[in-house]
Amino acid sequence: MSSNSTSDFGPQSEQSFSPQEDRELPPTSCKASEDPTGNYPYQPLQSNGHIRLLLLEHPGPSSTHDTPVISATLQEVKLSVVGETPFQTYKALSYEWGLPLSNPSDTPTIFLDNYPIRIRQNLYDAFQSILHNHRRLYGGSPLYLRVDALCINQLNDEEKGHQVQLMRKIYEGAEMVII
Repeated sequence: MSSNSTSDFGPQSEQSFSPQEDRELPPTSCKASEDPTGNYPYQPLQSNGHIRLLLLEHPGPSSTHDTPVISATLQEVKLSVVGETPFQTYKALSYEWGLPLSNPSDTPTIFLDNYPIRIRQNLYDAFQSILHNHRRLYGGSPLYLRVDALCINQLNDEEKGHQVQLMRKIYEGAEMVII
């Protein structure tokens, strides 16, 4: 397991997560009507001990929007080997999901494995801030994130249940928890 650390990554602030801390873990449930990933073809996880991590790519220019295009891929990993060589360490993003998407056409879009996914503005802003600071501190090295809203199939109650049971281990195993 990697050690937790802090630096200037978050859109507002961040704290490291200590396993001894008693703190509420972030919520992972949402109604299907609020699910921004409804069109994403999630593949079932290999086992209850597997998780998905988001490999966030540095944004490229958009030909139709003023905001940069953010792309990412989901990668399934066995939780017990995350952080061990040769797998890259990951950061976990803990944030408030915010208000439900009232007008999806006004929300930012990212590309998840080339599928357009609408996300809430606060998550898009967090991605931009994290990417900016990651590039400044680590150059072009890969950026793996655990973001529950995207890494868990929100339409699969069984998967959500298993992933919620792993939350403490997921956050303890993160190199950094960004709040």
